Amino acid sequence: MPRRHFVPLLFREAPRQNHLHAAITRWFDWGAATTHDSHAKPYTISPPTVVDDLAGVLITTFSDDADAVLEQVATKRPSLVLGRQGEVLVGVPRVLLERSWEQIAAATPPATGTWRVDFHTPTQFRTGKHFGLLPTPQLVLGAALNECGHYAPDALPSKSDRPLHQLLVADVDLATERYSFGDITYVGFVGHATYRAPSREVATAVAPLFAALPFVGAGSYRVRGLGCVDVAPLQIARPNHVLVRRSA
Repeated sequence: MPRRHFVPLLFREAPRQNHLHAAITRWFDWGAATTHDSHAKPYTISPPTVVDDLAGVLITTFSDDADAVLEQVATKRPSLVLGRQGEVLVGVPRVLLERSWEQIAAATPPATGTWRVDFHTPTQFRTGKHFGLLPTPQLVLGAALNECGHYAPDALPSKSDRPLHQLLVADVDLATERYSFGDITYVGFVGHATYRAPSREVATAVAPLFAALPFVGAGSYRVRGLGCVDVAPLQIARPNHVLVRRSA
């Protein structure tokens, strides 16, 4: 079952994201949810964050094996070794959001057929050796499409209808940010974008993908902390045009 967990961590100082990534991926290697060299990872890891005045990290899991690792963490409470800080105490993981793949596959769209996607950490897209920052529906929903294809094939829209190509980008408010990961600096965007379906049929086809998005994230390097998103179905769609009447 896909879940978003908050794991409290007793930092003395904010750790480097590459140290946090290395330490937490060892949990999943230890729990046999994946191997270190696996190309596809059934989890994402956020940068250090704060929830209810507690420092920690958000970890989403979208396979049973990956979810079992967080259950082991809750029981065994292994410490993390984070660079110069040495061992860091780990609190009890807490589930903030959960939804079964069956629920995701059965998701229905809002009456407006409109969703707002908030990009909390820098997001970028990779095609081969090339990187881009334009949040087209096909790129934003790409990870959701892949993971639904693996875990919930009934949630996939018909390829013949090409619903992702019919989605409209109705509103954007984005800024470019740089994101350090060890010796690498990623460039991505943060902010929000609104996507609107032109028909009820298209909205119904893509609703499961938007339901999966908060768990699987968007874009590339989601395990490293990029592409952490939230999705809000909009009940009232704002027009993207304004009529200005000029006085005679």
